[in-house]
Amino acid sequence: VGLDTSIAEAKKRGIRVILVLTNYWKDFGGLPQYADWAGAKSADDFYTNTTMKGYFKDYATMFANRTNTVTNVPYKDEPTILAWEIANELRCPSCSDSAAVLATIDDLSKHLKGLFPNQLIADGGEGFDDTPSNWGTLSNSYPVSGYERASFTGMVKLAALDMVSYHYYPVDWGMAMAPTTTVN
Repeated sequence: VGLDTSIAEAKKRGIRVILVLTNYWKDFGGLPQYADWAGAKSADDFYTNTTMKGYFKDYATMFANRTNTVTNVPYKDEPTILAWEIANELRCPSCSDSAAVLATIDDLSKHLKGLFPNQLIADGGEGFDDTPSNWGTLSNSYPVSGYERASFTGMVKLAALDMVSYHYYPVDWGMAMAPTTTVN
């Protein structure tokens, strides 16, 4: 009912919302909680564990079938919902390459597109890539080194994704900051 009220208030104000379906991190449960429920070792098991993916799909399906108790509009038909974001900051450092992450995003984006055909589907990633040649010279290649096993280059080619994200943390990623000048 809290989310119903939030969507109704956003609607009154002409604000569009993006709803995030899960998180790679343990905050608010996230994939570590799915791993606990499935008896898996870690969040990284999500990409190969059908039970964990099933939890995700069941959760998304619940939203698609839910009617907002304040507006009486089904979530799948609510124009205030601009997009459904698969997950905040998906990655898989324990994977051997980005293939499992890309396959999972492809599968889940197709599933969500079927549930929410009139709303956008987004990835929610940080923009990590495994193709450094696409990025020119960087002061630190970590974001494009493939270390996190995410492929922005591959993901933007997925047909069921309507929008992608790029979270930028230059200090945390060890990126050089442009020097500042002081005007006297």
